[in-house]
Amino acid sequence: GAHTKAIDVCSVSLFVGNRLVKECGRSPKELCIPCEPRTYTVKPKEFRCARCTQCIVQVEQCTATTDTKCGCMEGLICGDDRCSFCIDKCDRGQEPTKERSCRPCPDGTFNDKSHQMCKPWSIKCSKPYQNIVAKGTAFTDIKCANVSLSPVHPLILIFI
Repeated sequence: GAHTKAIDVCSVSLFVGNRLVKECGRSPKELCIPCEPRTYTVKPKEFRCARCTQCIVQVEQCTATTDTKCGCMEGLICGDDRCSFCIDKCDRGQEPTKERSCRPCPDGTFNDKSHQMCKPWSIKCSKPYQNIVAKGTAFTDIKCANVSLSPVHPLILIFI
């Protein structure tokens, strides 16, 4: 019998979730076997099924064709795309640190969104006819308001 190349059996999307047992065989069925429980494949023609990720908080269960989808407990968010670890969720007025925690915005900066880096306060108002009426806080940028066109004269009362 001629040694034939493996038919591209396992590359049919139907065969994701199986693993290749051998490259060649008489019948396509003997080339693939389904992944064992708690293992999966996402690409065709894999010789090994990958072990499903273990999560503290499971969002979706592992199947033969998908890994487990992980999540985090309340107040924490995923630290990477695969959610392989969780980090503190930083609120407004805070920013994430390399140590995976949160710190207050340094003086002169603010953060008005959840889990973002603090940004420096603006130096001047965006419109030329505005003046700064309040300095920034950890939560807000500087506040600007329109300059009043009618001059305001302060009333000075002198009591003798």
